[in-house]
This record gives sequence, structure tokens and C-alpha cells, in this order.
Amino acid sequence: MSLALAGGILLVHWLHALRVPFINDDYVFLDMVRDRAFASLWGTSRLMFGWWRPVSREFHYWALERTIGARELPFHVASLLLALAVLAVYYRLARRLAGARAAAIASAGVAVMAAWAVPMVWVAGAQELWMLLFALLCIDAFAFGSVWIAAPALAVALLSKETAAVVPGIALAVAIATRRFAPRATLLRVLPLAAVTVAWALVHPAVRAMLTGVAHGAGSADGTTVTSPAAIVLHTLRVPVNLDQPPAPDHGWMSVLVRAAPSIVLVVLAVVWAFRNERREGGGSPAAGAGTGVPALALVPRSRAADIVSPASTDPRPLDSTHLAACTIVWALLGWLPVLWPALGWHSYYTLLGAFGVWLLAGAWLARERSVALTVLIALAVLRAGQAATPSLDWGTEWYQNRAAAFVQFLRADLLQREPRPAPHSRLFFGGVPSNVGFLTAGAPALRVWYGDSTLSGGYMSQYAARGAGAAPGPDRFFRYDSTAGWVELRTLDEPAAARAENPRWEADHRELAAVFARARDWTAAAHEYARLATAADAPLKSATDAGVCFAMAGDSTAAARWFALAARQPGADDEVKAFARRFAHHLSAVP
Repeated sequence: MSLALAGGILLVHWLHALRVPFINDDYVFLDMVRDRAFASLWGTSRLMFGWWRPVSREFHYWALERTIGARELPFHVASLLLALAVLAVYYRLARRLAGARAAAIASAGVAVMAAWAVPMVWVAGAQELWMLLFALLCIDAFAFGSVWIAAPALAVALLSKETAAVVPGIALAVAIATRRFAPRATLLRVLPLAAVTVAWALVHPAVRAMLTGVAHGAGSADGTTVTSPAAIVLHTLRVPVNLDQPPAPDHGWMSVLVRAAPSIVLVVLAVVWAFRNERREGGGSPAAGAGTGVPALALVPRSRAADIVSPASTDPRPLDSTHLAACTIVWALLGWLPVLWPALGWHSYYTLLGAFGVWLLAGAWLARERSVALTVLIALAVLRAGQAATPSLDWGTEWYQNRAAAFVQFLRADLLQREPRPAPHSRLFFGGVPSNVGFLTAGAPALRVWYGDSTLSGGYMSQYAARGAGAAPGPDRFFRYDSTAGWVELRTLDEPAAARAENPRWEADHRELAAVFARARDWTAAAHEYARLATAADAPLKSATDAGVCFAMAGDSTAAARWFALAARQPGADDEVKAFARRFAHHLSAVP
């Protein structure tokens, strides 16, 4: 029941994620695995962003896309199931180490953390969930099961995310604290985990490059608002209590209390159940045990090789407070160690593994007094709701993810309505998109997923480049986002006559489009845009001059001469413009 209530807390917080669309990197992964064979998912030659995560990225997206299609709901259901599995394994491990009451409170505390935002809201956050699940399975199996289960679990965790490299140290600390093995057997037992980690490090291109000092393109601190080591440490320590950023809800605290009400109810039920059903759950808190003379599990000297692999079958008792504190502090420190890597950048969900250790110790402490446990967990439920409503530029927060989801959902729906079926080999370019909404990545894989057409490409207008000589021909389309009208298409050669009247920003749009072409050195396209502006806009002198320059750069001297001549006849034409007109005049005389 305690586990069910903790799972309920997690679900009421994150059920809204079922409606969140794919965002940003999701489209990269979907596009990359669409036509991949199963065997090709596991190699290191076609890595996305330089990271080798074949389980949590390639296989995860490949399996779901192949079986269900590129639809968000099944992906979110998979993430929810992974998160519930993480919580179940954590509860099992916490119960073995600290007792049923402490495990119930620790699990509720973990479930109420705001740091779940990216794993639960963003489909790509499944990478973290795969790592957490198999990291906990490894720790549990190493301390209480078989090392031949722990080693494969570690391998899956490492192939899900690189931060699992600290798991062998955490597993060793937990095993030493339980004292289920003689010291020599414990050290021998960790060798398979060490071997798995070393083999993984030697194969992983980014890790191997880091170890050898060779530059590699993996890792990015983009999007983080925490940069200095002191700030990283401070923010990390505040994550377990939902204070990594000061809560400042944009609609006031009353709306926060309403939003937090369901989780508060479940938190109260979880704490009440934990204290009233301790014996039925199968064990007390370590604090209670330590105070009444319940000893820690006695050291069991073992010498047989088989006993190094699997522990004795003695039912484990909760650790005493000293051993629990020691192993959980080591757990937290090792779990948080990766956030100090400068290239990684800091986001709260990176600290989840370490926070699990903190909450194991906090659960044991809170298990001493029901009123204190209730007060702390209710406060954290309110703070979590406050965090979710606090505006932030950190993409690791729930507010950011929800904002990005809302924008992407609208941008996609509006584009599909305005352009339901682009021509094959079309390129679509976009401008005016609000920053930090996760709309497009390089090459616009989102377009290929939305339309189911592998020939489509595009990007932001600033990424426009003329088609290469060997590229397949197709139309280039340009769209500007308008906060009141949605997408506004900027047509080039086939624009309807009424387009200018329908678009109050027509001149500014086409001037920007001409500048996009000029920056990309697509001189012919730029020249045509400036020519159109010279005949339709209010400043023919500048536009005609720009058209002449662009035609000249494109090698069309005759067209350049015409537009320089037009510019020279305009009021206000200076000596430089007239000089251009005279220099190109002979090209006009050569025309029959």
C-alpha cells in the first residue's frame, strides 16, 4: 500500500504529461531510427550528439516507433511505467536498508520532488529513467542478490546514460554497510562491476576521448542557468527539498495550493499508513531499531567462491543509524559527482540518483515522528507545485517544458492546417519563433516526422543556404510566426496579388527575406526580392540599388544595369548610385 500511495503521488503530478507533444530532440531520435535495422542500433558509428546510449535512445525510440508509430501517448505511457518501476525498485531497496516505515516516507519524498520534470514531461527524458531503473536494480542485486544480475543491470544503465558510471561505487558502499560479506569477499565481488565499467569506457567514443584527452563533440552546457561550482553545489543540495530555484508562481500561491491538493491528500495517506501499518509492512524504522537494541546484520564470514557471487539467504534487517548514514552520504556524493563536470551543465534532474540517497536517510529520520513527517512532506508537495508555476529559462524545469510543449503543439497544428502536404523535396524555413520553445533542430527532422516524408528538410531562416548542385529540385517555403495570426507564409515568386494587403508586415517580411538570401550568398533570390520591394514598397531608391548590387553579384550585368538606372532616377540618388548606373549603362546599350 505504501508503494501504491507513493506511485499515486507520482501519477497525480505528471498525468498531464500524457498530452505533451514531442519536443526538440525527440524528432532527431525518431528521424534517425526510422529506417534503422535492429543490429545497427548498437554501434558507435552513428551517434546522436556524440553520446552512446543505444538502450535508452536508439532502442527505446526504435521499438516504440516500430510497434506503435510516432505518436506521443504511447511514449509517455512508457515513461510513466518506467518511473513507477524506478519507484518500486527504490522502495524495495529502501525497505531492506531502512525498514518499511522509512521506505514509505522516503518513497513519498522522492515522488514529490520537482526534479522529475524532464524525465516525466519530455519524452527524451526516458534516457534518465532507463538509467535510474537499472542503476537501482544493480545496487539492489549487488547488496542483496547475485553479482551476475548486478553486472548486466549495470551494463544496461551505462548504455542508457553515462552518469551510471558512479553506480559501482554506490553499490559497494551499500554492500559494505549491510555487512553481508567479509571485506575480502566484498572487494572481489565488485570486480565484475569494475570490468563492465572499464569495458564500457573503452568502447564509448566520448568517454574514451575524455580519458585520453582527445577533443570530442559530446556534451553541452547550453540552457543551464547555473554555472559556477559554488552555485552548482548550492542548487544540488536544495533539489531534494524543491528549493533549487526560489518558487515565485506566476499566478499566486492560491492557485498553487489548489494544484497541490491531490498530492497533499496522498502524502497524508502515505504517512498515516506508514505509521499505522509498520508491522504489517514488515519492519520498523532504523531509528526505532537503533534505539531499542535491534542490531545491524552481523558480519557473515564467507570463503567459498559461490558466496562471493550471492549473499547468504538470511533475511536482511534494517541498518543501524550509523551504517545507514554512512552509506547514504556516500550514495548522495557519488550520485551528484557528475553534475560538477563543466561540459555537462546543471539541471535538477541530473541530481535524482544522488537525491535518492538523501531521501533514504531523510526517510529514516522522519520515521521517528509522524507530525514532523507530515509537515515536511506537505510543505514539499506545495513547493513542488510552486516550482511548476515559476517561470524559468532552465529547460530542466517543469514550467519551461510545459511552455515549450504548448508552443510546439500550436506551431505544429497551425502548420499542418496551412500546409497539409508539401511537395516532395520541399524545404521549409521559419522565422519569428519565440526562443526556448524546442521547435526545430538542425535539418528540421520534425518536418519529416510530422509529414511522414523523408525528403523534407529545412530549419530557421538564419540557417537557409542555397541548394547544392547535386541536390534534388524542390520548392523552398518561408514562414514567419505571428503571435496573433500564427504562421504567415512569405511567398517568393508566386505570391498572390492580395498578399500585401493581407499582411501589414509585408514590406518588413520581404526585406528580411531578401537579407536572408543575401547572407546565404543566394544572390539571384536576393535580387528578385529587392526588385519586388523596389516596385511595391515605399523606398524604391534603396531597394533598387540593392537589387542592382545583388544582380551584379549573381553575374547578371544586364539586370543590374536596369536597376541601377532606376535607382539613379529616384529623388535623393547620390553620386555613388549614379556612378553605378554609368558603370553598367553599356550593358543596356548592348541589349537589342
